[in-house]
Amino acid sequence: MKEPKRSATRTKSKSAAGRSDESEVIVDVARAHDPARITQEARTQWEDSLAYQHPARLDRIYADLVKALDRTVLHDEAHWKTVKGYVDLIKGKFRLPRMYTFHPRGSVPSGSGHKGYNEDYYSATYYTPHEGQSVAPGASGFGAFNPQTGTFQIVAVSTGNQVQVLVGPTVTVETDASADAVISAHTLVDWQYNLSSSANAAFVPNPPWSGAGEVEVEVTLLPRVSCVNKTTGVTLPTVSGPFGAKSLRSLTLKFDLQQTPWTTPSGHEIRVGRFDQDSAVALPVTFDPGVELPANARCDISIVAYVKSFASGGKGQKQYMLLGFGDVRAAGQFISIQVDLYS
Repeated sequence: MKEPKRSATRTKSKSAAGRSDESEVIVDVARAHDPARITQEARTQWEDSLAYQHPARLDRIYADLVKALDRTVLHDEAHWKTVKGYVDLIKGKFRLPRMYTFHPRGSVPSGSGHKGYNEDYYSATYYTPHEGQSVAPGASGFGAFNPQTGTFQIVAVSTGNQVQVLVGPTVTVETDASADAVISAHTLVDWQYNLSSSANAAFVPNPPWSGAGEVEVEVTLLPRVSCVNKTTGVTLPTVSGPFGAKSLRSLTLKFDLQQTPWTTPSGHEIRVGRFDQDSAVALPVTFDPGVELPANARCDISIVAYVKSFASGGKGQKQYMLLGFGDVRAAGQFISIQVDLYS
């Protein structure tokens, strides 16, 4: 069986156009649900990461201990005083992190630790054709972000091909030595989807019959990180990561009414029906990804909203009894992004 072809149409801002795309993942439609491939890729990624895993830095352990002592009320006052005394005794051996908080450019508080989002933001759109196609006519996507206000909007519509849209703010930090970057993004998110099906006049009920059809949608927050040597400008890989994803909605609607609804351990919901819709308004979300940055680097850290829509059964395809339609939208505001650097 031939491996399906794949193409990607991508839009980027000026600074995003020069970034490395090594951290981005484009899903091959025909292979997306192959359990053996998924398991092998997970195993390979784990084995590759072993060389970069390291114990937590002492500076970070000390800082977390200070935070815990400041927040926690211990019942044994004498024990608390003893622990606090030890912390005070050794604090000269450690350094607290460099902390930066980034805001929309139009509302940056005063103070050296507060900065605005970069003018150039992250934006990317991908379309995945079916086998034998050079384009993806059954999909359309749009994403926009305003660095002044922190607001964003995404629309992803599929009538037979997969579309993925990513957009969000970018912030820049610099390192002298390698550093653990602990990131905390605060957002307000609206999302909605409208899924439906219609009869496929081209359907031929002969092998290979692939079923009634389905629509898959996703709304997720993801980190994207790219680094360059701040002296030479040469692209640098991250030491490890970025890690973390915050799923807001992950769903497959199956048109075959004989199927059974269920939810995977990862939270992906399988629904059964011929149409479905749902929404959430002003959903407060805190997202805490992490990454280890290289030494002597200037790194762009982006927190992006990711929206995917993939309705199987495009116009003219004979193997699906029903044609799918998926309209997925997300909007909201990136309120702030805090980056703590532990070196």
